[in-house]
Parts: sequence; C-alpha cells; structure tokens
Amino acid sequence: MSESAGGSRSGGPSPQAVAAYLADEFRDREGIDLRRDERAWAQLQQAARRVIADLDRRPVTNVNLPCITSDAAGPRHLDVTVTRGILAGL
Repeated sequence: MSESAGGSRSGGPSPQAVAAYLADEFRDREGIDLRRDERAWAQLQQAARRVIADLDRRPVTNVNLPCITSDAAGPRHLDVTVTRGILAGL
C-alpha cells in the first residue's frame, strides 16, 4: 500500500492522526501521555502505519506494544483494538 503525506490512498486518516488516537487511548487508560516520550511516540507512529495497512485488508486489528513506557509502578503496555469504524471517525 502506498501512502502520501495526507494519509493512505483511500483518503483515510494520516498516520499522525492514528498515532494521536492510540496515545489518547493509552492516556485515558494509564494516565500517561506518550506524546511526551520520543521513543514511545515513534513506536506509535510506526504502529499507526501498520493499523492503516491492516484495516485496508480486514475490519479490525489490534495494536499490542509491550513495555511502551514505564513509571514507578513498572512497565506499561499498550493493547488497543482498532476497527474500520474508528479509523473512519478520525
């Protein structure tokens, strides 16, 4: 699948928008904003590109990033299910 600066061929959301959605989901669940962690943000952007590609082929995909960050309580993991419907709303 080819991507342009504006997102996928199908005119869907950009990887930045999908990464922001994933960061929001993580913040809502864990109370940690991954946008402030350069390494975690880079991982989210890479995962967002996979989400866009996966949802071109199937109706649902899962993003599982173990140990995306850590805090005093220990490592934190991102596990988010994304559907075509969610993607269309971004």
